[in-house]
Amino acid sequence: MTSGTGSIEARLQRVEDELAIRRIIEDYAAFLDGRDFKGYVSLFAPDGNWTNAVGSYTGQDAIYQMLLDDVGVDGAPNRNNFHIITNERIDIDGDTAKSTCRYLFIFPSKTRQPVTALAGLYQDEFVRLENGWKIKRREAIEVLPTHDEWEKLFSLKTDS
Repeated sequence: MTSGTGSIEARLQRVEDELAIRRIIEDYAAFLDGRDFKGYVSLFAPDGNWTNAVGSYTGQDAIYQMLLDDVGVDGAPNRNNFHIITNERIDIDGDTAKSTCRYLFIFPSKTRQPVTALAGLYQDEFVRLENGWKIKRREAIEVLPTHDEWEKLFSLKTDS
């Protein structure tokens, strides 16, 4: 008895594609939290787009500059925050894919206890290029609190 549709090769390709996209989703948080901005930008297509409530940035150079302006120094140690990514749903259609996942952004409280500062959704579009899957578009949608509420509670720029 077989499960799924298509040849075993096609089904295997689909699994490999989904795993590659899941790795990008995981690397996104790891590179951002690790302040590896070059690694972060490498996850995007050359004309990739990153959008949130504050702005929209197209192209790897613009996304890199956004990180420098909003997050801090490339390669600086980060002891102030991290992301948790969960509930990934990936739908692949040939050489393109769409994904939705949830994120939590964790900050330390004044007593250095972890506090959820922001919860939201990432809505992604991916494209397969010659060098593998890349983010074509990522939209960060703040859910709890809204971006305006969050900005009043937390500084957007971290020192480390």
